[in-house]
Amino acid sequence: PTDEELIQAHNVFVASYFGITDTITWEPYTQTNPDSFVYVFTANNQRYALAYDDYPSSFSDLGSSRGFAKALRTKEGGLVLNIQKRDESFSMGVVGAFMLFLITDDEAFDDHLYAAKKSYEKWREESGGVEINTNYYARDILQLAETAAENHDMDALYSLQNIMEMLVSNEIDDAFITAQLLEQYIKILLDAEFDYEFSSPEEKQSVGDKIYKALSQESQLTIDSQKYTAKNLGDTVTLVSALYGRDENGVTSGLTASVVVKGRTFEYPLSSHPLNSRLDDYFSKNEFISDVNVVRHMPESLDDYKLLAGTVEVQKIFRRELPYLNF
Repeated sequence: PTDEELIQAHNVFVASYFGITDTITWEPYTQTNPDSFVYVFTANNQRYALAYDDYPSSFSDLGSSRGFAKALRTKEGGLVLNIQKRDESFSMGVVGAFMLFLITDDEAFDDHLYAAKKSYEKWREESGGVEINTNYYARDILQLAETAAENHDMDALYSLQNIMEMLVSNEIDDAFITAQLLEQYIKILLDAEFDYEFSSPEEKQSVGDKIYKALSQESQLTIDSQKYTAKNLGDTVTLVSALYGRDENGVTSGLTASVVVKGRTFEYPLSSHPLNSRLDDYFSKNEFISDVNVVRHMPESLDDYKLLAGTVEVQKIFRRELPYLNF
């Protein structure tokens, strides 16, 4: 959907289901996962975050007890709002699951959302998605700056300040810290080398805390992600693939058969595969076969195709992976 269609839909959601009828002002939305978005808006001088997942999952980790956002209930008392269309069609950001949060600490919330956005961009870049040119320089600059300050090396601090001015002017932020914040910290360190300081120790401590807190977000997101995955492994299935071959006029040709098994239920991701009907007939006549023993009981022959020894591969995967596999 277009931005206008999203805003129109979300206005209906928050008004109809959460009872917010004041004038709503929307901020630019943020993508935090392949299927997750956060839509921030202001109403009656309060900031809210409408978190979306295509199905109920982490809701961009806003539901954890971090203290910067409070989950709100719908008018019917539920925490999760599920939106579906009668024709069962899907529309990203409109059809799916929503949670609404009241933002109780703007600065902490913005830090979290910025880190979540950068973490997703890093994942996209590393997984071969769209190149985003994410930069990771803050730790190196910070180490050089604090080493220079400890050794009272003003020349090095001046050089780092010049580098940061260039990064700020070109809007080249680190993955987790804005260039402007890091530049501010280096200026404070440089001021401290003079007999008169423009910045108080409290300001230096405050800016430093912001920087180290932002840097810690990457590690915290990894820990939170692992915790969530451990508690919400989702629906797993067994994916079986095997190679069948046949001899045609002295030439051997082959087909790869793929089967998805859940308990004693068999599905065939290759919808038009010539061996599907034979496989379905075989499994229906052998009711003892399940995902536990299917690796040992793939049919030895299907019509004139013969199972090639050693080609049966079995692995557990998440069901949600299936649409992304190229069969």
